[in-house]
Amino acid sequence: MTDYTTNFNLEKYQTGDAANLNDQYNASMNIIDANMYKINTNANTAGGKATQALETAQNNTKNLTALGVTDTETATQLKTKINNTAETAQNNTNKLTALGVTDTSTATQLKNRINDTYTKKESDNRYLQIPTVQDTLIAIGDSYFEGFRTNKPATDSMIAVASRLLGLTCHNFAVGGTGFHNGDSTGDNTFSKQLDKAAARITNKTSVKYVVIGGGRNDPDSLTYNEVADTLTKAKRLFPYSEICFIPMLWDSTYPIGKSHNYSTMLNAGNYTDTWTVKDAPSWGLYRDTEMTDIHPNTNGSARYGHYIANILKHHLTAQPRIERWESINKDPGMTDTNVSECNVYINGTTVTINMRAHLIKWATDAIYQINGASTLGIWKILLAWFDDATPVRVKFDGHKLSVVDVFPGGPNGGPNKIINTCFTFNIMDL
Repeated sequence: MTDYTTNFNLEKYQTGDAANLNDQYNASMNIIDANMYKINTNANTAGGKATQALETAQNNTKNLTALGVTDTETATQLKTKINNTAETAQNNTNKLTALGVTDTSTATQLKNRINDTYTKKESDNRYLQIPTVQDTLIAIGDSYFEGFRTNKPATDSMIAVASRLLGLTCHNFAVGGTGFHNGDSTGDNTFSKQLDKAAARITNKTSVKYVVIGGGRNDPDSLTYNEVADTLTKAKRLFPYSEICFIPMLWDSTYPIGKSHNYSTMLNAGNYTDTWTVKDAPSWGLYRDTEMTDIHPNTNGSARYGHYIANILKHHLTAQPRIERWESINKDPGMTDTNVSECNVYINGTTVTINMRAHLIKWATDAIYQINGASTLGIWKILLAWFDDATPVRVKFDGHKLSVVDVFPGGPNGGPNKIINTCFTFNIMDL
């Protein structure tokens, strides 16, 4: 066989060829079988792919339909929308990055900060703008601020002196005999009522730099924390642009016996109402009886208090302590038994320290030493002293004079020409 088919190259018989089905025929059949198998396999594969393609096309059609794509126009619209959305998303990402937002944690932090931020109006309502010009001082108090016993109360009262030193106009609403609990005889001038009158009279609240409340000695022992705190809170509410300065328990040259409870009540109320509260005022007049008329400062004493108050306001002090020391060798003419070698008195706030060394010319229970300008306590305290030879001695202190009581151990007698020493400290609010 020398002839072949065109496509699969199968051998063909020609005229005159001897028939032999075992060779050329079988070979051709094998070729046909192999190619038919390949065709069938490819057909099956193609059919599967066609089915899959049909399923994919159907799903795509469903998905496109769900997306609103029914033709090329809607497809174009969706593409444009997707492109715009992607651009918007990128812009948003850029903006969030600029705000410091990189994840949910930083986003939450930013949200919390935004929630804690006030609008300008809200901020203005919460935080008052302090006026640049404030030239007024309002005084609330008792006879001390009123200027009772001074030559000219209108100008000589301590609060008038303080205002003048600060260059402020003083509006004084103080009334003698009043307090947080007590009003005057009318019952209409408690410190709270004085604040009401001040608020009604002073129309320009922004001009008030200070509201100064001073006093407390007229109130009963039953004075409560709430009575003080409510008044101090009221002052801030009525005068929101002002600083509220509270000076409790102004006193004279005597010891403020039995007033420690009220003093503590006032200090606590001032501290816990966030009021500018000043300590140590009970000692301002101590040992200065020449500056007093009865229980009130005279013109000189009022001037001293006024300087203290001005200094407090000017420097925003929470105390105006007397940190003083002086030596005294003066003694009562009747004190003939003692030659005072040295006696020092120290005052620091409401604390007093006395350090004495004296020569007893003869043994007696007469006064050894007296603090000039001091009042008596009405009682006396037993204190320890000692001779130079270390013999302990008892002395008594009545707030004004020091006197010998006796020697330990033994009786009331001791030897003459001995040097006696003592040093002790006490707080005037503890008496």
